[in-house]
Amino acid sequence: GLCIGLITAVFLAGVAGGYLAESAKHGRTPVSPRFGATLVGLTVAAVTLYLFTPSLPSWQKLSQRRRLYWGSLGFSALVGGVIGALLVSDRKSVGSDASALLGNGPLSPDFAIAAAAIWAIGMAIGLTVYHRAIDDHEERAWLWAGLAGWYAFVVPAPMWWMLHRASIAPPVDAMLLFMASLLVNAIVWAWLKFR
Repeated sequence: GLCIGLITAVFLAGVAGGYLAESAKHGRTPVSPRFGATLVGLTVAAVTLYLFTPSLPSWQKLSQRRRLYWGSLGFSALVGGVIGALLVSDRKSVGSDASALLGNGPLSPDFAIAAAAIWAIGMAIGLTVYHRAIDDHEERAWLWAGLAGWYAFVVPAPMWWMLHRASIAPPVDAMLLFMASLLVNAIVWAWLKFR
């Protein structure tokens, strides 16, 4: 569930980054980064308030566990969205779009420190709330998905490293391995949860 929220957040940040990059490429003045980040923040806040306001009937129908569950997913998506918005607004990072986050180009120190702190703190909060909210069925799906994601990292990483040292493969790309393990995690989780 949390992986689905993160993948969605990365996708939305990529859409925004692609739009801004294309606008700049065609000579159109892109939206001010501060305005864009404010607009994204206000939109996320409005949607969150609409979905999670206690006075709304849709919120009242949810159990406390479901509120925590959906809150953790929304919060995780917000963490990814904030990191993506920061990258798009950072003119010092190479590329300054969502694809730069997954590449190996240089990032500005300001962005790197902010993104690392937001990621660490955001994941600590989101994962804690998520694990408090899931039931036994989803916990089992999450544990097996986590193990599959771990295998998707631990099997190819040393192979790639050895092949690179023999000049057969390019240097190891940690973000590519991370995204592959995240994708495997999400697929296994969805299959076990919804089958």
